[in-house]
Amino acid sequence: MVSGSPYTDDYDYDSGRLVFPSVTRLVYRLFRSNLSAFVHTLEMCPNIQILDLRGHTTMDAEAASRDYGRLAELAVNVTHIHIHAVDNMHRTIVALHTPHRRTFIVDLTWCQLPEGTLCSIFSDLRQGVRLSISCSRRPGTTHFPYWDIDGTDCQGMHRGLYQCREDTVQTLWNYLSPLSLSEISIDVALLGGVLGTHSVYPGVHELTISITDIDAFAFPETGSTPHFPDLRLLRLAVAKSLSMLFISASSLASFISDLRIDGGVLAELVLENVTMEGGIAEVAAVVDEH
Repeated sequence: MVSGSPYTDDYDYDSGRLVFPSVTRLVYRLFRSNLSAFVHTLEMCPNIQILDLRGHTTMDAEAASRDYGRLAELAVNVTHIHIHAVDNMHRTIVALHTPHRRTFIVDLTWCQLPEGTLCSIFSDLRQGVRLSISCSRRPGTTHFPYWDIDGTDCQGMHRGLYQCREDTVQTLWNYLSPLSLSEISIDVALLGGVLGTHSVYPGVHELTISITDIDAFAFPETGSTPHFPDLRLLRLAVAKSLSMLFISASSLASFISDLRIDGGVLAELVLENVTMEGGIAEVAAVVDEH
């Protein structure tokens, strides 16, 4: 990990600059207001492919506006960027983001940035998107869940926005079309409120529903779940660290029917740490036995 500048304040730049062409991965922590020190480090390492940038609560990076253009220029060939953001890093994030970068992830654990606008990074994804929205918690919090949004398209383009609020998740659809999705993994708590903002997801063939609170679990009310006409695999997953979840076969069959799968029959049902109770005839009627 690098913090600060490798050069002293009185360094004579006319004597030459350090260069490390073999360095391809850089972990850098921004301190105080010295964004220019980060720029100097990128100049020293012209072949960086992976950048892990960590903000610090003492930094005032937004004051160094003259460095943002140079920062964007130096990072143009970096393929993977992961930013651990603090409150005053919005302009740094904007400077480092480009639609063609293979991986771009922003972790919001330690900040209160305007999260909704950051969802725009998901507009970089094209077709065949595998989308995951999972429950998370910020350090020091117990009652309010946060959410990790993660998406990868069929070309391997990867975007992530971690530790964001539920209202931020709602803005995702301003930038990511439901038509682009092929797989969805989502917490059951968001199934109706987030996915339900659209009535149909025509290209989704795999749906994973994660259950993180077994005591409060209930399938969404009939009619509140969007339709998945091309769905082939449904997975209900409870973490192994939790107790087994018992669900009634009839409620599961009703939920599958409510997904409005073309032909009315699901090709594959996977239950992870979940057990059905009651007769299975109703489930057998909506799931292919083979």
